[in-house]
Amino acid sequence: MPFHFGRLWRDIFSSLRHVPVTGKRLRFLVWFFLLFPVIVLSGWFGFLIDNIFYRRYLKQKIEKPLFIIGNFRSGSTLLQRLIAIDEEHFAGMKSWEIYTAPSIAMRKAFRGISTVDSWFGKPLKRAMFRWERRVLKTIRKHPVGVMEYEEDEGLFLFIWAGIVRWFFYPSKNHDENYHFFDTRVKEWRKKRFMKYYLRCIRRHVYYRGGRHYLSKNPTSTSKIKSILEFMPDARFVYLVRNPYDLLPSNFDFFQYVWKYFSDFPSQYPYSDLLLEMTKHFYEYPLEVFSALPEHQYHIVRFDDLVKDPVGTVREIYAKLEYPLTEGCEEKLIEEARSSHKHKGNRKITIRDIGVSRDYVRTHYRSILQRFKFREDTRPGA
Repeated sequence: MPFHFGRLWRDIFSSLRHVPVTGKRLRFLVWFFLLFPVIVLSGWFGFLIDNIFYRRYLKQKIEKPLFIIGNFRSGSTLLQRLIAIDEEHFAGMKSWEIYTAPSIAMRKAFRGISTVDSWFGKPLKRAMFRWERRVLKTIRKHPVGVMEYEEDEGLFLFIWAGIVRWFFYPSKNHDENYHFFDTRVKEWRKKRFMKYYLRCIRRHVYYRGGRHYLSKNPTSTSKIKSILEFMPDARFVYLVRNPYDLLPSNFDFFQYVWKYFSDFPSQYPYSDLLLEMTKHFYEYPLEVFSALPEHQYHIVRFDDLVKDPVGTVREIYAKLEYPLTEGCEEKLIEEARSSHKHKGNRKITIRDIGVSRDYVRTHYRSILQRFKFREDTRPGA
């Protein structure tokens, strides 16, 4: 799938109509145009080398890949990093792999550089971690790190597709409708998109020795049928959280991301689109799961994950037919002790984001009833 230059320019010019060009925005644009071409060109150079010297990845089997889906702010990061402990069976993607080395060739090159760096006392590694502390660790709302497991949505920056573009160039004029991938994107575009994604997964699984691919990506919630078309034995964990809690957290997250790269004049922009996307991400998995064998999906309530992360992971392994070894379970318990406490946002309510109780009660009625979620009765909510 080629890089979409036309779409990039459309996104840039469209966002200029919606996002004020302040000093912060101008600094972002300068850094974007300096770094992004280098990142994309190195990525595609790596893809080219892969197709010449590592062509065996094209025949790599993808067996029982696991996709963690659900709305943004549903606990997917916690669950991904718990399951990723099982490196014997699963292969998730880390930030450095997604954004700087999506190809086998680039990963081998970075490993080589790391080896040489260690001969001289690791000055490059120390510099990288200083940059991480100064830049990445200051990001709130979502834990970010070079060596942390991350959403594979970043892979689509190399073709300028998917929802990831929306973080950098927010606009309502995203005509491809990637927020509603299976139901609104044109068939030919879906196939090109998924073929590129499948190749990225094959590369990763090949590089990691054939283990089960582990993906955590809320935007995959709208791609379930497309994923199944290309990976028929895929498994899904669908995380679901009370709408009264999720909507304020969701809005706050997107506002933070957009304001990280710009100075938005409105507090919660694109609320209509966010509400539509959120409702779709709640309902679409349930619609698809109704026709799937039970061993291919598992539904997890956010509160259950936070309350008992180890028990939740045990259930996932049993239901989706993955082996859980004794050694892995011990590591899981240890990790859960240090990371299972959910660090919430500042306490905001649906009223703070301009959404009424009646709206939630009406538009999310089926979700509230199915999962027996309580209504938000806090004063001012």
